[in-house]
Amino acid sequence: MSTAVKRRVDTQEEPVRVLGRGLRAQRGVHLTLRTLREAAGKTQMEVTDSSGMDQGDVSRLEARASFGDCQVSTLQRYLAAMGGRLELVATFGDKKIIIAGVEAAPAGTSACKTLKRMVGRRRPPTA
Repeated sequence: MSTAVKRRVDTQEEPVRVLGRGLRAQRGVHLTLRTLREAAGKTQMEVTDSSGMDQGDVSRLEARASFGDCQVSTLQRYLAAMGGRLELVATFGDKKIIIAGVEAAPAGTSACKTLKRMVGRRRPPTA
C-alpha cells in the first residue's frame, strides 16, 4: 500500500477531538447540535445570550430531526455563539466542495471550470 493511501486510511480510523473538550468521535460521524453545544461547554441560556435567539428557538433548533427548511443564518448565529463557523459542503460522488459566497471566491478563478475539473463530469450532449 502506498504511503499516501496508508496515511489516508490511518487518519480515517483515528478518533477526532471535537472542539478540544475531550469529546472524541470517528471522522464522518454525525453529531447533533446539542452534542456540539455540550462539548463546547455552553448552556442553552449562554447560546441564547450570545446569539440573540430566544431560548425556545434554541431548544427547537436542537430538537430538529432535519435542517431541510432551516435558515442558514439561524445555523450561523447558533454556531457563532459557540465560537464556530458554518460551512456548506456539496457532495458529488466522492468529491466534497465547500460552498462559499461570492465575496469569498478567489479573484481570477472560474468556479465552473474548477467544479468540472473536480467533479470530472461534462454536460451530456443536447439532442
